Amino acid sequence: MKKKLLPLLCLLSFAAITNAQWAYLKYPSYSNVLIYFFRQYSVKDIENTDQLKFQKKPDGWHVVYLNMMQDSTISDQLLWSRDKAAFVNVRFNPAQTAKENDAIMAKLLNAWQGRWYNLFPYYNYPGWEWDVIHDYKDVKNLPDSMLYALGRSYSYATNNLLNNNSGMADKKRMFKLQEGVNCLSPEQLATYNKYHNLAIETYKAVQKLNPDFETIIGNIGIKLADEYMVGYLDMMIYQNEKEANKELKDATFTDFMVSMAKNYLMTCDSNAILFTDGDNDTFPLLFVQAKLKYRRDVLVVNLELLGTVRYANRMRAAFMDAAPLPLTFTQDEVKDGVRDYAYIIDRTKDDYIELKSALDFDRSQNPNDKISVQAGQTINYIPSHKLFFIHGSDKMEWTLPGQYLLRSNLLMLDALVTNNWKRPVYFGSMTGSAVYLGLDRYLEMQGFTYKIVSTKNPSANAEASGMAMSVNTHIVYDNLMNKYSWKGADSLVSAERLIAMDYRIFFSTLAQSLMHNNQNDSALKVLDRCIELFPNEKLKYDQSMFQCISSYYDIGQTAKADAIANTFIYNLHHNINNESGTMVLDDKTKNAIHTDLEKLLKKNHRTELLNKLEETQ
Repeated sequence: MKKKLLPLLCLLSFAAITNAQWAYLKYPSYSNVLIYFFRQYSVKDIENTDQLKFQKKPDGWHVVYLNMMQDSTISDQLLWSRDKAAFVNVRFNPAQTAKENDAIMAKLLNAWQGRWYNLFPYYNYPGWEWDVIHDYKDVKNLPDSMLYALGRSYSYATNNLLNNNSGMADKKRMFKLQEGVNCLSPEQLATYNKYHNLAIETYKAVQKLNPDFETIIGNIGIKLADEYMVGYLDMMIYQNEKEANKELKDATFTDFMVSMAKNYLMTCDSNAILFTDGDNDTFPLLFVQAKLKYRRDVLVVNLELLGTVRYANRMRAAFMDAAPLPLTFTQDEVKDGVRDYAYIIDRTKDDYIELKSALDFDRSQNPNDKISVQAGQTINYIPSHKLFFIHGSDKMEWTLPGQYLLRSNLLMLDALVTNNWKRPVYFGSMTGSAVYLGLDRYLEMQGFTYKIVSTKNPSANAEASGMAMSVNTHIVYDNLMNKYSWKGADSLVSAERLIAMDYRIFFSTLAQSLMHNNQNDSALKVLDRCIELFPNEKLKYDQSMFQCISSYYDIGQTAKADAIANTFIYNLHHNINNESGTMVLDDKTKNAIHTDLEKLLKKNHRTELLNKLEETQ
């Protein structure tokens, strides 16, 4: 049978689609580019390899050496040519051995940026997002992954009009803005809204094409909801609450994320300050406060954003119904280029320095309180890693980690000093210990938030046990068993499954704390409630169940522990886990889980289960 010919317009359209997708798909991966370069060329002569960058551009992959201090490019060379579809020679000395660059290569291969290189057709140079938009905005029938990359590009373009927080904004396109709110002209606001709405519409197109499409923070529905809240927060920072509220009209989160946000805020006392750190522990909270009018008295402060000047300055004023973030550092003292970070240099080895005095020393104008780094240039610094803070008769003593503090760290510590215990201060449970700045043992778990208290966790093995903070068993029990909402827990998507894995750990941590206080009956109720809410059918039994299994064994509930462990072994053997329906655990992770489970089963003399576990190897 003779094939029908496609109309000419269809052929031309198909060619355009194919060429665009073909160019996108045919670029070598980030890992392959790194492996090729570092196997072929030496970087021993490069003074600072952190300034060596790989850029994915319309003409191919580039290797670039930058002068970060002077914000200039030392060299920019094409490494892989799109026209030739091949690697080309660059002006670097040849590598003497195949492994001489393994350390830096491993560092870059493990960097979080790798996923962005593989997502976007172009990436990691000023204005990359505009090149993506130019080349792909009119291409029809893009696959979901490429459509998502286009949506992210619109989102980056929108944000980079306002600021250079990404470090890759096209400065020629950036708005010139006055300080403070209501700083966007009508024309600038229209331009912002144009690209912000294009991001939203593109995410909607992805959702229509594939409702289950996964992003780094969850499925596309969560990403779409976050994009509305990005617009809300931008307008709160740069314009006003009236403009911000326009973003809330169509914004919506899943029942599970709304319940999570309410549970977070419910845990906080009146007029609290709540430090968060990521998308999923910030945007849903702002949503339930702004749109659902729930607990607007709590000031939610994102620590990652607190390092940006505009956001930090906006926190100096009331936000919704919450009082401002109390700060004494002035805007001039923490503007861009001033205290982007502060070194920590010990002047004394053993003495603890009062927190306020340490911060005052850093802001001192006395030349004797500065360090000369080169002719005419000095830096301020924090004079000790060891700090103390007084609250009534309590003296908190702790040690700062690392060799420097970021602007966000300085402002958080300044807020603690300035607040001086007038308002309760909490960390969200998703923040991670790095943001606690050594205060871990002065945190008290009260549910999904950790409250800063002035009494240290007395447990001698707090750090060794992996649970440095104390647990307020009465409050946590009441929250988890009586007050918290679990709406949406019956239909979890990927990001929600990861959050729910943490919920299991909260339950098992509470159970262990109750057992420590000889309250085994209450501990059993907590463990049973955990299994009732998150059984294997809803949330696969995995490493988040270790403490739960161990606690059941410890209180004599052997049958329940065995049943969970048996299912866990089956899941481990068949690579069934909660991160993704298709993700297979790497051998290192699987072996570590196997070893821990083996120790637990040997401790409790579970021979039959041990034999089953050995069969998975």
